[in-house]
Amino acid sequence: MNCATVTHDTCSGELPGGGDLGSAGKSPTVSAIMPAYNVGKHVREALDSVLRQTWQDWELIIVDDGSSDGTPKILEDYASRDRRIRLYHIDHCGRGKARNACLERSRGEYIAVCDSDDIFLPERFALQAAFLESNPEYGVVSANYLFFSNDLPPHARHVFPDDPGRIKALFERGRMGVCHGASMFRRELLDQVGPYCPDFLMSEDLDLFLRFNEITRFYKLPETLLHYRCNPAQLDYGTWCALCGYARYAVHRRDSMRRGRMPLTLDEWRRSMACLYLVHGLSCR
Repeated sequence: MNCATVTHDTCSGELPGGGDLGSAGKSPTVSAIMPAYNVGKHVREALDSVLRQTWQDWELIIVDDGSSDGTPKILEDYASRDRRIRLYHIDHCGRGKARNACLERSRGEYIAVCDSDDIFLPERFALQAAFLESNPEYGVVSANYLFFSNDLPPHARHVFPDDPGRIKALFERGRMGVCHGASMFRRELLDQVGPYCPDFLMSEDLDLFLRFNEITRFYKLPETLLHYRCNPAQLDYGTWCALCGYARYAVHRRDSMRRGRMPLTLDEWRRSMACLYLVHGLSCR
C-alpha cells in the first residue's frame, strides 16, 4: 500500500545555493525530519534542542512548507551556520506531503521525527539510536513526553503504555500506541509499507504507524525525551471532527491492506461514509 511521495512536479523546491542531497561523504546514522509551516515564534527552540543533542552523527532535513511569516529567514540563518542542517523550500502542500518531502531527501539509517514547535531533550537521539542498534526485532522506538504551552510549564497529561503488547493492542483498536513526535524508526520500514500518505492533512502519523504495526514491533523508552507544545485553543469542534474522520480513514486503509485490497481514495471513502450515514438516518425514521 504505497503512497506516492512528493515530487518536484507537485511541490517544487530547491536547496539554497543549488545544493544536492546526494553529496559525497558518509551518510549520517540519524536523519531528523522537520517540516515547518509558520512557526516563527517557536522554531528556534526546536532547532536549538537538535543542536544540543549529545549524539552528533545526525543530519536535520527541514522542509519549509510555504511559510508566510518569518520562518524561512530563521531557517536559512541556522542552515548557514551548520552544514548538517539541510533546508528546502516548497510550495504549501500540507503535513503529509511535507513530511514525505523530508523523507525523500534524508539519508540516515534511522529517522527521528522532529516537529518544528517541540523541544527534544539532549539524550534523545543517543538513547533511541542505541536501542535500535541493540534490538533489531523492534522497528520503532518512542519515549515519554511532557505537555507544555506558552502559559504552562512542562507537565504530564497522557502516558502511553510501556508494555509492547499493550502498545500493539492500541494500534489493533485503531488508536495511537506511542507518541509520534517522540519516535525514531528504521528507514527500511518505508520500503515495505511506503511513506506518509499525502492525502492526510492530519492523523498522517496514525496512518503510517498502523501500517508499521503490521510488520514490526514498537517500544517506548521510560525516559522523558520530548516536550510537546500544546495549544488547546487550536482544537475546536470542527478540528476534532476532522481529526476523527482522518483517523477512521487510516483504519480503513489498514484493514484494506490486511485483506489485500486497494483502499478507497479519501474522496471515495468520504462519499461511502456519507451514503452510509444517509441510509442509516433514513432507516431510523
